[in-house]
This record gives sequence, structure tokens and C-alpha cells, in this order.
Amino acid sequence: LVLLLLLAMVAGRPLSVQEIKSFYPFQKEVPHTLRYRSMPDIVASNATLREAAAHTHLYMGAASNFYTLHNSSEPQYKATYTAQYSLTTAENGCKWSPTEPAQSSFNYTQCDSVYADAAAANITFRGHNLCWGAHNPDWLTRPHFPLDTLKQLLQGHVQAVMRHYRGQAYCWDVVNEAVTDNATDPGLFKPADPWFPAYQDYVYDAFHFAADAGTSAVLFYNDYGGEGMNTKSDKIFHLMQTMQQKGIPVGGVGFQLHVHVDYFPSFDDVEKNMIRLGQLGLKVHITELDVACPPPCDEDKQAAVYGGYLALCLKHSHCESFETWGFTDRHTWLSSFNNPHHIDMKPLPFDNNYQKKKAFFEMLAVLTAAKNSN
Repeated sequence: LVLLLLLAMVAGRPLSVQEIKSFYPFQKEVPHTLRYRSMPDIVASNATLREAAAHTHLYMGAASNFYTLHNSSEPQYKATYTAQYSLTTAENGCKWSPTEPAQSSFNYTQCDSVYADAAAANITFRGHNLCWGAHNPDWLTRPHFPLDTLKQLLQGHVQAVMRHYRGQAYCWDVVNEAVTDNATDPGLFKPADPWFPAYQDYVYDAFHFAADAGTSAVLFYNDYGGEGMNTKSDKIFHLMQTMQQKGIPVGGVGFQLHVHVDYFPSFDDVEKNMIRLGQLGLKVHITELDVACPPPCDEDKQAAVYGGYLALCLKHSHCESFETWGFTDRHTWLSSFNNPHHIDMKPLPFDNNYQKKKAFFEMLAVLTAAKNSN
């Protein structure tokens, strides 16, 4: 277990499916009663997730991909996305590599395009991300800049991107995946090229720079593996407390929730964590949910995981966004990431042919039940 967590820590990226099985507890059953089974009208209807959520406090979101949005041979992608969702994140188009591919030379083509498509469909735009220890351009990671230069580069990037989207981005993931995965590590942060350990205060400074950009965007810290109650979530909670004590502006925490149908943090633990963050005055967003379900996939169990997390978010007004990392099994990072045999992980609410799965109907049923109870 420690070896797997160290590998993830060094790589600076989300856990693979095999690592998820070690990181999250095995869950034989899902403590969520499926609602769609007793609501046949839901299955037969043409209702959308965004319509059903409109009567709640919640954004229903999905990450969208610049290239697929503009693939004329696959119009179903954009049509499904714009019909079903009220919030989006550019899957990769707003990260450091595409937005600052050369030092002090900015290119907003991908990020602008995703934003424009969202705005045209009245979809709220969620910015992701301004600082991360992965997927950075070679010019940033190879030269080993001195500390003063790193600080200038971080400030310049964060503020340039935020100001470019002033009044357009509802929020930004200012820092992504900085906290260590290693439960035995006495420190708080993991190695993050080029930031840590060379630049000890990079997380705190990134939030200061973001606040000084002069926009109204809510500033988020986003991570995986700390959604329930465990050592990592304790570290994230401590980070939030420390930032507040230092007067560092932070508005919320993103729960990624890349999980497996049999391995995921319990709803009770996620709720406890959500509540304690809310008591700090912080918002919580579900930011990158997908539920890997390799063959033979138990779609009812997958639907219960989706429905259970959605019902939990609906219970708490500071959980404002419920977003999946993509929406169709045809386009998921799990198809290729640490998946040499290209097993179909079927993690999302629409299948490879854009047909609605049980997970979709369960989320629709949960949202409809919430609407009817108001």
C-alpha cells in the first residue's frame, strides 16, 4: 500500500484503478436505495439533468474536451453536453501547458473556445487549474529556476489567466493535488515539479496571487483521496485552517472522487468531511467524479454510488456543484491511463453510444425527488 501511494505521490497525478483499490475501502454494498426503479416516468421521459437540478441549489456539471467539442463527425458530444449540464470545466484546455506554452507567451485558444461554447449554452464555467505539479510545459520544469524566478513565474501565470477570464469564470482551482498521499509522511505537501520542495510556500503564495488578481472568482483547492475521513483529508483540513489563520483567501475545496464501483469512500465519511469544511465557511464541489465499473459491470451498484453522492450533496447547501469528469464512456481518461489492455471501465452516465445508463436515470430520479420535496 505504501509503495502504491508513494508512486502516486512522485508521479503527481490521480490514482490508477489498481491504486484506487488500495486507497479506498472495499464496499460490498452501497447504502443507497435506487429511486429510478420506482419512478418509471423518469426512465420514459426526456427530462435533462440540468432541468431537474434547476429547482435545487446545485450545478450539474461535466468536464468537456476542446477537441471533441469541435469534432464535426461526432455531433452527439456537444449536443448531449449542452442539453444535460449547467456547469463545465475544460478537461485540459486551461492548464499551464496550453495557456502558457512558452515563457510569458500566452495562448488561450483552447480555454477561450470551451468558455465560448459554455457561454453560448448558458453553462457556468469552472476554471481548472492554475498551479499543479503535473502536465507543465518543459520550459517550466527543465531549467530548475531559482526561487525568486519561480515566484515571479507563478504570480505572472496565475494573475494573467485569472484576469483574462475576469467576470467569466465562476471559480478557479488555484492549486491542484498538492497534499501528500503518504500517510506516514510528517509533512504536508508532496513533490511537485517545479514547485515543491524548491518553493516551500508555493500553495500559500498561489492563493495570494489569485486573490490579488482582482476578480470575483471563488478560489478552490482541488484534490483526490481526501474526500472521506482519513489522514489525507485531515491534512487538507489542516491546510484550510492554516490558510485561514494566515489570512490567505480560500473559498472552497474540490472533492475529485475518481472511484471504483467496489472501492470508494463511504457516504458517511464524505458527509463528515463535507460538514467540517462547511463549518470553516468553505464551499465544497464534487469536481471530477467517475465510477470505474470494469466488466462484468454491475450498473445498479454504479448507479447507487452516483445517486448516493448526489443525494449527499443535495443535503448540504455549501455543496454547490456536482461534476463528472466527462459524461460518456466513449471519452474517458480511464481508457488509456494505466490501462494497457484497454479495458472498458464504463465510468460515466452515458455509454459509448450516448445512451443513458442507469447512473443517469438514478441521478435524474434523485434530483426529481429533491424538487418534489421542496
